[in-house]
Amino acid sequence: MKKVCIISSKFFPIVGGGETHTFQIAKALSEKEFEVTVITNDNGKLLPKNLPFKIIRIDGFDDEHIDINTSIPSLYKILKNINPEIIHVHNYEPYLIFSLFSESFKDKKIILTIHNTPFFPKRVFGTFKDFDAEFATAKHLIDSGIQKHIVVASNYYRDSIKSIATTLQSIQLISYGVDFKLFDFKLKSSFRKRFKLLKNDILITCPSRIIVRKGIKEAVECLSYLPNNFKLFLPASFEPKDLSYFQEIKRLINMLNLNDRVILANKQYAHGEMPNIYQASDVVIMPSYYEGFGFAILEAMAMKKPVVGTDVVGINETIRNEVDGLLIPAKDIKALSNAILRIVSDKLLKDNLIRNAFNKVQTSFELDKQVNQLIKLYEP
Repeated sequence: MKKVCIISSKFFPIVGGGETHTFQIAKALSEKEFEVTVITNDNGKLLPKNLPFKIIRIDGFDDEHIDINTSIPSLYKILKNINPEIIHVHNYEPYLIFSLFSESFKDKKIILTIHNTPFFPKRVFGTFKDFDAEFATAKHLIDSGIQKHIVVASNYYRDSIKSIATTLQSIQLISYGVDFKLFDFKLKSSFRKRFKLLKNDILITCPSRIIVRKGIKEAVECLSYLPNNFKLFLPASFEPKDLSYFQEIKRLINMLNLNDRVILANKQYAHGEMPNIYQASDVVIMPSYYEGFGFAILEAMAMKKPVVGTDVVGINETIRNEVDGLLIPAKDIKALSNAILRIVSDKLLKDNLIRNAFNKVQTSFELDKQVNQLIKLYEP
């Protein structure tokens, strides 16, 4: 049984994204008889019980508050004690810490996965708040790192790394995969009843964190162009990270008199609850300004829900316009509302989008296929 250490400062699968992917591969590898240990900082309070892998938490391993005095000796000691064959690091910040003593583990197979969403020339990974410093750091880590492979989920991620690196790299594109055992479109959901929705109410779900680049402002404003029976649910709105932006969103809701049409979360929703949320929804939207990939879109597609996204990097790799979803310009509120109305009013369009999307996810984005691709990288 091969020992794998997954190093990730984020291990908190809420709505979707890289954290969810990391959780899924840890679980899937354990079920394929790998001995998996996850080394993380996050408290993971919403993680399921009785997981088949071990979690070790260390202090000072936070992306925005890295404490090298604490995290470096802790991480080094844990890796020495476990002595894994494979060390799989997720994202630049943990790799920065690991790189300071990585020569001690050069006999191991080192894999680096990047989930950090870049947006040149503003950010590479978002920790330093200074693009030039982040770019220089990322370049140093990639060029001088001892990773055997770099794994990315999209062409956008891959092209970004190619623009950073100056040495030849093995970059492997392995997209995020959907767990069809969890995201089962046949499940029954009680969420419409929980939200006190009427039979003719149309529920729009925006499965995104409450931060500026996710386009939450546009998601709220588009309700002003839709009939009163159209409601919006923001599942990641409980204790959001960007409190000032969330306050701005709440002021916008009040100003537009939408308090009875925007459903804010009264708890943190774990990733395992998302299938029930999607099942209760009529349309799923992702009006982001940019994305690395758009994992939640695939999950919605697996639940046979029609999707609308912005025609921006990441999302336009996930949605084929008019084929398996609708793409609209970023920050275009009227286009967003029109796309939602088209799906709701045109049953033929809706059915075609759902069918094509489900077939695509089932064929190309099924979790087990993605995990098997990763295992091939783990082989000697």
